[in-house]
Amino acid sequence: MASSKTGKTRKSGHNKKTGKINEAVPSRPTVSLDSTLKDRKALIETCSQIGALIIGQRHERMNQAVEILQKQARALLLTQHLEVWLPRFEEHYKALEAVVGKDLKLDGGNLVNDLKKKINDAGFKSIRDFLIKKVLPTVSYHGLLLFLNNQGGVALPAHVREEVTQRMAGINKVLGGACAAMVLQDSMGL
Repeated sequence: MASSKTGKTRKSGHNKKTGKINEAVPSRPTVSLDSTLKDRKALIETCSQIGALIIGQRHERMNQAVEILQKQARALLLTQHLEVWLPRFEEHYKALEAVVGKDLKLDGGNLVNDLKKKINDAGFKSIRDFLIKKVLPTVSYHGLLLFLNNQGGVALPAHVREEVTQRMAGINKVLGGACAAMVLQDSMGL
């Protein structure tokens, strides 16, 4: 009698019965061929050094070499993603500027009311809606870029780094004003 389990394939490409990955499922390399030749050579050089440590019976030093390789690969991968993240940040920042105004300029003395007026003029149902759709995506990408530059080991191009830093005050002011306006709207209906 034949088995009722036919070894169906999951979405992930793993065969339930054998546990093997089907060749039909395209794999996604973590370090793509789009990376520069110099970057890939650096990774291969570190791999060669790890191999030399193993051959030379220096197993105690291998962990350090693996850490270095992981840092190099992480920085390369993040740099590749930066090509996607920078345009996304620009897109969200421009959308925020479309509501608030060029360079996110707001009246410092009457921040909440100035922002509420601009949000209402843009047609948002509520401050919360504006915060979710426009402010939080911009803040998320802005924070990501700052993290990459400061802790992630990915140096932003000089002009981008300056631009991101300059925009920080405006983004923070809009975020603070939108949060205050949302609290007022939610608690007092203002």
